[in-house]
Amino acid sequence: MLGKIIKKEMSALFKNPLFYIGGLLVAAAVWTQISPWLGLKWFTSEAEFKPIEKNVIDVLGDLDLWEGYIPSTPERQLADVLTYLKPSIIEYAGITETEAEAVIQDIQETCSTEQEVADYVEDRYPSFRVNTFYDMTSIGKGNVDEVNAYMKERFDEHPYTWYFSKKYTDFTSLFFVFYAIVLLAFLFLSDMKKDMYELLHTKPVRAWEYMWGKILGGLCAMGCMLAAITLLYDSAVTIAGVQHGLPVNFLNMWVDVAGFVLPCLFMIVCIYAFISVLFRSPLPALPLLIVYSVYSNMGSMRDGIYNYYGRFLGIFTRFPGRFLDPNIAQIMLWNILWLSVAGFLLGMAGTAIWKRRKL
Repeated sequence: MLGKIIKKEMSALFKNPLFYIGGLLVAAAVWTQISPWLGLKWFTSEAEFKPIEKNVIDVLGDLDLWEGYIPSTPERQLADVLTYLKPSIIEYAGITETEAEAVIQDIQETCSTEQEVADYVEDRYPSFRVNTFYDMTSIGKGNVDEVNAYMKERFDEHPYTWYFSKKYTDFTSLFFVFYAIVLLAFLFLSDMKKDMYELLHTKPVRAWEYMWGKILGGLCAMGCMLAAITLLYDSAVTIAGVQHGLPVNFLNMWVDVAGFVLPCLFMIVCIYAFISVLFRSPLPALPLLIVYSVYSNMGSMRDGIYNYYGRFLGIFTRFPGRFLDPNIAQIMLWNILWLSVAGFLLGMAGTAIWKRRKL
């Protein structure tokens, strides 16, 4: 009976035009965000770097390999920091240029790390912070050899498809969650109508078969669309990588999707199942899931820097950072377990409620 319910729910979603329309929209939205990285290749001249049309400081967070920007070495970063620091100290402390040059020279001779520079400056100029200058100089413009060497160093750690997969998972998680929130509302919509609700309670179907048939049917249907989109992009990035002489692994994307996206979808369908039987309607779950989505995508402050660091039980999986340096928050790895456990508990709670509500 469980298998029949799963097939029935999958079939119902497959017959819904929104299933395909939404899937195409997700695929198109993901394309707008990650398609440029399908063209990544070894650089042969600086003419291939994209020109920067705005002030570098204004777009620093968006600069990456395409513009020829790579992480700075400690020595280069210190030199860049001191370049910005000199006029700032003159303005802040009201000292002469000669005095500022003496300060900069002293820093060069006595400091090598960010903390040492920060301590030196703050001892002499209280409330003056150098963190901003280090953020501004965390990357710098490299030449062709430097950029290619950086790419080789990163590709020695992981193949090109591993890095591409992080960007794909990031944006697929974002768009697919909203797609799932809309589509999975249909999973319980007709069953919760009064006449159908009463009829279902007269059927010789055990509560766990009904509840988990609905949950697994919805999850499998979403999984099919997710697999179709993933196969499309995985094939594209693998072919592009081979053509450009970059290391590839066809399994990278599937591992990330299975580990980071499927638990989020499982949590969503289990929330729908629990709310539907609790309120006899899936509609109250919609505003709850919207608020949940906002919470999951919220950034936070750490060490004076606002960024996305992951959220406990978050249903989005984000990998901020540059293409070859994605930030993988530890909490996102734990969320694979927590979302699975929380979803299972919600499903079991929904099963208990369904079983107790006799005619």
